[in-house]
Amino acid sequence: MIEQIKERLTRAGVRFIRFQYCDNANMIRSKAVPLERIDHYAEKGVGLTKAAQAQPAMFDTVVANEAGLSPVGEIRLMPDWSSLQLLPYAPTHASVMCDMYDQDKPWEHCPRSFLKTMLERAKTAGLEIKVGQEFEFVLFYNDSRRVLTESSLDSSIYAQSSALDVADEVINVIVEYLDAQGIEINLIHAESAPGQLEVSLMHSDVLNSADNNILFRQSVKAAALNCGLSASFLPKPYKEAAGSGCHLNLSLWQDDTNIVFDANGAYHLGRETQGFMAGILHHLPALMAVTAPSVNSYRRFLPHYWSGAYCSWGEQNRESALRVAGDDQHPSRFELKTMDASANPYLAMGVVIAAGLDGIEHKRELPKPYNQDPGLLTDEQRNSLNINRLPITLLEAVSEYQRSDLLKNCLGNKQHQAFYSIRKAEWDHINSLSFDEEVQLLLERY
Repeated sequence: MIEQIKERLTRAGVRFIRFQYCDNANMIRSKAVPLERIDHYAEKGVGLTKAAQAQPAMFDTVVANEAGLSPVGEIRLMPDWSSLQLLPYAPTHASVMCDMYDQDKPWEHCPRSFLKTMLERAKTAGLEIKVGQEFEFVLFYNDSRRVLTESSLDSSIYAQSSALDVADEVINVIVEYLDAQGIEINLIHAESAPGQLEVSLMHSDVLNSADNNILFRQSVKAAALNCGLSASFLPKPYKEAAGSGCHLNLSLWQDDTNIVFDANGAYHLGRETQGFMAGILHHLPALMAVTAPSVNSYRRFLPHYWSGAYCSWGEQNRESALRVAGDDQHPSRFELKTMDASANPYLAMGVVIAAGLDGIEHKRELPKPYNQDPGLLTDEQRNSLNINRLPITLLEAVSEYQRSDLLKNCLGNKQHQAFYSIRKAEWDHINSLSFDEEVQLLLERY
């Protein structure tokens, strides 16, 4: 197989292969291997310090942690050749997603291996899960002398047609890059914030979707750069405008059949779907530390901003944290809105699956849907409906995370503690910054 890969890459003019991984701070990192050394690295993997999983978003350092992660010790990045991609924006480079191995076994701190484990649990439960993603991001001119609001590509509003004209060049380059990597777009439109676009991707199996999350973000940033722009997936780059999410659309399958819908089920939802959704809602305050792990994320979760500020679900209700979508009488998927692109996709999708399976296993009951804006209710009315405000700061979400037995059990004690250490360090540092300083620090990280 390696000889065939080498031959293919040689014909394509590739000189380097990027061994890629995504860390606990959701930084996409890679080490480039010369093509002529592929035989060695395919067998041995690429060395990586164990400290890599204790690095925060702010700077290259190792945060204090109880998981024992330090500059002492090394693991190996082992390539998953099924994920091999030629990079259209870097013609002499290819990329391959890697799993982290320690002593010839998947490392307990490997996010991608964690997701694989959760998928095996779903398979054991008789379920296949498919995922679609909706990415929001902003485009702005590369001019550090101006504030972001003055540097944005345009000042259009939601779905304004002219925004597609302004962004036509970069959109075409993005699509060209995605097509070359076999990533299918479902829909594209302008969003509410200045220079903001939304691109939704077609549903795919979960591991492929998580890999595509990485490839998509890299492709958008490269396309913007090649058009003289910058792109950022930062959740809340503007104080007074809508933020950027990365909504997760999930569907449950058995024997190649979508089982979200059940004509005889409550709310036209299948029994497994109801349990899966109930599990997500039950654990959502804790899950948010993983699905929305940046200090900046919590500036986005505001009532009336379609961001899912309250722990509720609804049928086609875009103010709900969990929205059933598809034909009103024939739902085909459910959308989790409390996720953004500061989240490591392997960890985020993995914990959502763990919560859903927990809901099925423990037969958690899905509450009645609320099909209005819960932000318009009084506190007393929300209490009577058991609709609670979701965490409003990362610190609140991390506190819920620390109390979650589900997350401790599914992540494992060491990974759970390592992830907590990153979040706590980021809170301690970034929370002391002004909003402008926070954005300046994180804008190009995500």
